[in-house]
Amino acid sequence: MNKRKIDNDMMDEDNSDRGSDAMEDLSNASDVRVEFEFFDPKQQDFHNIKNFMNHLFGPDKVNTSELADLILSQPLIGSTIKTDDDDDALAIFTVLNINVHDNKPCIRQIKDYILSNASKNPEFQKVASTLFRPDSPQHIGLLLNERLINMPVQLIPPMYKMLSEELQWAIDDVIFILKSKVIYLF
Repeated sequence: MNKRKIDNDMMDEDNSDRGSDAMEDLSNASDVRVEFEFFDPKQQDFHNIKNFMNHLFGPDKVNTSELADLILSQPLIGSTIKTDDDDDALAIFTVLNINVHDNKPCIRQIKDYILSNASKNPEFQKVASTLFRPDSPQHIGLLLNERLINMPVQLIPPMYKMLSEELQWAIDDVIFILKSKVIYLF
């Protein structure tokens, strides 16, 4: 099981940007300590991930079941956040390569969704249309980040860092495999 932890001690940082009334309310409240754990996406997270994708895209615009399955098909890329007491994912953060998964209906639906919403900005629509072509030499990463509304925003930077590391590991694995096959062929 791949699991990483972050403690919410970082949330005790200076709250000077909040109003004095908010600070007064905070001083009267008791502290709640929560330990967040970061996990690779697992099959048991399917319904939580599907619900996050429903919230992000809407169930009638994108096949969110297929999208959740696609996210789960690459468990070493991305993270879910959970607490000690709960098995439910409280957040998801991952990236999908649109070019690699172009044959999936949910990816085509997302591309159509982006292009239809881009019609308000013709310049962006032109760029997106060019990038979304099947013969495009550039690979597009679809970054999916959704969390419960009351999740601390301080959890986002560690998720970006972990995703960056996971992508680098995946690239290193591909390079290693390619080098191994080249050596094997000779």
